[in-house]
Amino acid sequence: MATSINYPDNVLPGPLVANPSHSETQRLLRTTMDSGYIVVRKRFTKVPTNFTVQILLDQSSLSFFQAWFASDLDYGLNWFNMNLPVGDALQSSHECRFLENPKYTLEGQYWRVSAKIEAIELNLGVNY
Repeated sequence: MATSINYPDNVLPGPLVANPSHSETQRLLRTTMDSGYIVVRKRFTKVPTNFTVQILLDQSSLSFFQAWFASDLDYGLNWFNMNLPVGDALQSSHECRFLENPKYTLEGQYWRVSAKIEAIELNLGVNY
């Protein structure tokens, strides 16, 4: 990982992937030639994958999360390392960044923090 900022999983609960789908930016470029043939080539070797995550927090954990977001991440400007459940419910580390400000919803005694994040490269944890 290129960044040294880590999600504080020793203090805060891990994220849940809110939507069972995620989207990867198109890495291939298709060009139709005058002859009718289509040439396909890679545009990028690494592309971001977008996720929607949710974290359930109590009031003190919410205060800690907001302070971490403001001070360590500079309100979402900086990249950070976070374990995300992808593939076979595998928890693997990804270099992430917030795409927009988190949304905070009070549900009973807990706060549901919803956020869209991007991971710089999807780490499946499997080598072929």
